Amino acid sequence: METNDIETFFNKVGLKVGRVNRGEYSVYCPWHDDDNASLFVNPAKGLYHCFGGCVKGSNGVGNLLKKLGNGLDTQFYLQFPDLAIPEEEEEEEVTVDINIDKLPLAEVNDYLSRRKITKDTIKAFDIKYHLGYDALIVPINDREGNLISYLRRNLSSNPKYMNAKGMDVSRLVFPYDKFEEVNGQLILVEGIFDAIRAHQEGFKNVVATIGGEIKRNQLKILMEHCREIVLCPDRDTEGVRLAEKNLKLLRSYGIPVGFTRPIGAAKDLAESRVIQLDVTPDVVLEFGNKSIKSFLGV
Repeated sequence: METNDIETFFNKVGLKVGRVNRGEYSVYCPWHDDDNASLFVNPAKGLYHCFGGCVKGSNGVGNLLKKLGNGLDTQFYLQFPDLAIPEEEEEEEVTVDINIDKLPLAEVNDYLSRRKITKDTIKAFDIKYHLGYDALIVPINDREGNLISYLRRNLSSNPKYMNAKGMDVSRLVFPYDKFEEVNGQLILVEGIFDAIRAHQEGFKNVVATIGGEIKRNQLKILMEHCREIVLCPDRDTEGVRLAEKNLKLLRSYGIPVGFTRPIGAAKDLAESRVIQLDVTPDVVLEFGNKSIKSFLGV
């Protein structure tokens, strides 16, 4: 079995391959607007994961191919029978494999400047710069402020965001050591730099789930600190999709929900000239028969 054969198959069935590295395929995800090849597939280990939050699995790529229809899972395993039973994957431990303490602060950085993130904020969040990766390194702390992992934001390569090896995002929120509820509310944003910028502007009740989608373990963490969750989606199709999914989850648990949005034409809080978070209760949208998409103006 040749890697090129699998790549040919994926391209043929609509999983356009961006690159291949040691048996792992970076694919342009067909379920969201994707210009970063965000869907990673390892056929030998039976793993797939879209960093846009669309799909994730670990028991073979059959379920991934089923989503495309036309019996593609059967076709794949007929063509590559040795991949029908995936290799066992060793349980990973979180590995902080970058010596963050020795990295310089990212004080002169165009990416952060465009998001109006100041030097004081860079210092407060200990945002570092890694020359070898040309990447920002953002420490992820527990509630007590102890370093437990990190997120890497590549500035000149894809994928744009990479987590530390073994990091379980379903049990983390950001900034876990800094957020605090205001009037019983927490405001949920999609990206960590949205949260950083909001905290800089004094909105201490803003938190991100590292990926945009609320996992059940994250929901448990959030509800220990608030009575209501306010969704602040990005102004794009992916933001709408995530907001709709999060709203469905919150409603299923009977959790009060509100909505807010970046003012003006900004896509997200990090790109906003001014941050102002006026909250609209979910019932106002529901009774007004107004969709999240129309609320955001997407």
